[in-house]
Amino acid sequence: MIEKQFWINVKEAWIVAAQPKITNVHDDSEGATDFSVPDDSEDMEVSFDDIDFDRSVESVISGGDFVMKDRQDHVAAKEQTVAPSRPALDTAAFEQKMGQRTLQGYTEAARLLLHCELPEEIKGLYEELILRLPVLQDAVTKFEGVYQTDLDQFYDYYIPETLQLTSAYLEYLDAGIGEDIVNETEKEILDALKQLLIAVNDKVDEIYKFASIEIKAKAKALESLMSQDGYVDPKFKL
Repeated sequence: MIEKQFWINVKEAWIVAAQPKITNVHDDSEGATDFSVPDDSEDMEVSFDDIDFDRSVESVISGGDFVMKDRQDHVAAKEQTVAPSRPALDTAAFEQKMGQRTLQGYTEAARLLLHCELPEEIKGLYEELILRLPVLQDAVTKFEGVYQTDLDQFYDYYIPETLQLTSAYLEYLDAGIGEDIVNETEKEILDALKQLLIAVNDKVDEIYKFASIEIKAKAKALESLMSQDGYVDPKFKL
């Protein structure tokens, strides 16, 4: 079977010249044969895009010639390749925000993705993520004196991988990639966003939980010390 990629690779190297149609055959006064051809030479060259690939392969294998696409089908195919009207991702700003490797930078990068009119379910999850990332940042900042949390996985993998996957999805849409690939990528993004939100919320809970334990332990130690010094009334003990 002839691979379609082969035809694509040679597309810019040649064009197909349609065979001129003989419109009249006659003998002149000297006995020579005159083959008349159409004068409109502009119609004699056919773009590679005008060829019906599948039918042409079958025709060539059988010893025939190339088969042209139906005009209506060809126009429809061209219309399908028109770039979508949705806002394009500001890739320079997106990469700059991603490069910061901070929760604030990732939040701003998520806003840039959200600006590109994502599908409704993905959009809803991104809106929630944009609300929750600042909550995580507030928890980290508020309790950094009593609890040091490890966010390396969030900075290096969880968040950037999810956002980059969405960026690739937008590129697929712009390039007119097949529907199967687009749909599969949408599912992957949805799964990644759901898991990321679970991880973010769990990390917030973890910070508050351990910070509370640490604060309570410090309060107990302070109470014990002050009680030993006779400064705490037993009825006010924690």
